[in-house]
Amino acid sequence: MGLSLTRRWILPRFGHIAHQNDVTAIIHHGTLIIYGLAVALLAIAVWENQSEVRKIVSAEAAQIASTYRDVGAYPEPTRSRLQADLKTYTEYIIREAWPQQRRGHVPTGGVATMDRLQQDLGAFEPATKGQEALHLETLRGFSELIQARRLRLDSVSSGLPRRCGPWSCSAR
Repeated sequence: MGLSLTRRWILPRFGHIAHQNDVTAIIHHGTLIIYGLAVALLAIAVWENQSEVRKIVSAEAAQIASTYRDVGAYPEPTRSRLQADLKTYTEYIIREAWPQQRRGHVPTGGVATMDRLQQDLGAFEPATKGQEALHLETLRGFSELIQARRLRLDSVSSGLPRRCGPWSCSAR
């Protein structure tokens, strides 16, 4: 309402300024369109990044579940040791790794558990052909779990900057 009153009563008194206001309005609208497009592209980039990270996390969770199921057919005491290590690793991811990742830090605590899993799998000697086939499948699944873990950890540093100051932007 104030704008329409200003245009009706004040601008006619300035005469030649009205044309300048039209040019200024065109420039202003162009700037707003460019800004709107930039914000839209930024929103799309954030959405795609989040989507990709969800896929990575889902792949790791699926590999943990698959490996847990595979080691369930191992003989004791190997089965209990492997399942306990997978449970410890999963709890570590949920309770410690994800909160660290939200803050932009790459968590390193799961390395010991993964090393222990790898040593236990490497030390297992299959006694039958069935155990041998299961062991090969478990090793393949474990390799995919390691790859999914690396992709998740890599995704911590592949995002938009969190803080921007007057001199620089940093992700941490």
